[in-house]
Amino acid sequence: MIMKNNFDRSEVVGRTSSRPSFRDGVTHARSIPAKMPHNANSGLGRARPYSKSSSLARQQALKLPSSITRQQPPQPPPEPGPVFLQSSAGAPADSEIMQSGITASQELLDAFNTLVSTPSQRGLLIDIASETLVPTQVLNNQGSFTSDLQQLEPLLTTTDAKYIILRRNDESSGKPPFVAITYVPDAAKVRQKMLFASTRTTLLRELGTDRFDENIFATLKSELTEEGFKKHDAHGAKPAPLTEEERLLKEVREVEAALSTGTASRKSHVSSSLGFSLSPEAMFALKSLDTSTTHNLVQLSIDIQKETIELATLEANVDANDLPKLVSSEEPRFTFFVFNHEFEGKHESPIVFLYTCPTGANIKQRMVYASSKGAIIRVAEKEAGLVIAKRLEAAQPSDFNQDLLMEEFHPKKEEKTTFARPKRPGRR
Repeated sequence: MIMKNNFDRSEVVGRTSSRPSFRDGVTHARSIPAKMPHNANSGLGRARPYSKSSSLARQQALKLPSSITRQQPPQPPPEPGPVFLQSSAGAPADSEIMQSGITASQELLDAFNTLVSTPSQRGLLIDIASETLVPTQVLNNQGSFTSDLQQLEPLLTTTDAKYIILRRNDESSGKPPFVAITYVPDAAKVRQKMLFASTRTTLLRELGTDRFDENIFATLKSELTEEGFKKHDAHGAKPAPLTEEERLLKEVREVEAALSTGTASRKSHVSSSLGFSLSPEAMFALKSLDTSTTHNLVQLSIDIQKETIELATLEANVDANDLPKLVSSEEPRFTFFVFNHEFEGKHESPIVFLYTCPTGANIKQRMVYASSKGAIIRVAEKEAGLVIAKRLEAAQPSDFNQDLLMEEFHPKKEEKTTFARPKRPGRR
């Protein structure tokens, strides 16, 4: 039997059988939707898409009762952390220094103003109480600054931290009058150490950083005595230690200054292009090298202290293989060597300039020799009249020998072999 529909199929939400379910004139959804059986005589085809009214009905049918709410698990309260003072740009102030949130009390501000305007007072002792900075003791001016330091001895302990403000500089010195001391002994409690360390910047800022010449951090009572301040002042007078890079840069600048102003103002008797003056012995050795029969090697060195170029050694009958033994392997050298040798039945004697700079030489030597190399060559050619055939450089004298120099002056010719085209095979 086929039942004829008396309802709008668009309101059907779902069913478990072929018959719809009616209650109070409203079609209700069942738990599992089922397809309508297709029957050509029933006039019912496949299920149509849900209309807006059916979608609302389904939402109402699946809606949870108002008495049922989703419970979120309780969240633990946030742990207290450091408070950062934010600048107007949103970044932590004072270069992101952690602050404790403790502020100066009005009592402290009044006591400090009295200290500023009363030269008969030497200083203040400050403590942290009830999350505020409060003054605890006023120190009177009983004499000089160093003698008044004795007043601190009975007031400081090895377990309690204190802030100390002392008047040290007179108005005539042109310096801010006060020094701020954060005294945190090693035996103090950890919480107290953290509070005092994180509040020291706040203390200076609220009292006025322009009133303080120094901000000292001390952990021992002996540091706050006359002897302790002497050591502190001596340490502050020393230049800051330099890194290796800064030390090398400083030496380079000293060398550049020496080359530009050291002897440039004095006219050298050799050449104005040479920063250091050439000794008469060195000049005579260079001038006589080309025609001399007594020596064929001239070795020059630089005396950095005297700012002069001196004759290091003068050697005769030197063979190329003797260079490693005669040239210094510890300090840089300029060497002019007459390379006497035979080639293809002819005698040749070219002059070779050798610049050696061992790796063990210090940075100042390397800079001085490297910057003077070009000037030495110009003086040798223009003033001494030498014709330099080759200019060679090496880290160690052992790199120079007979084979190397022969290869430099008479390189072996490479025999080029041409490709031989194979003959065309003949006819069989």
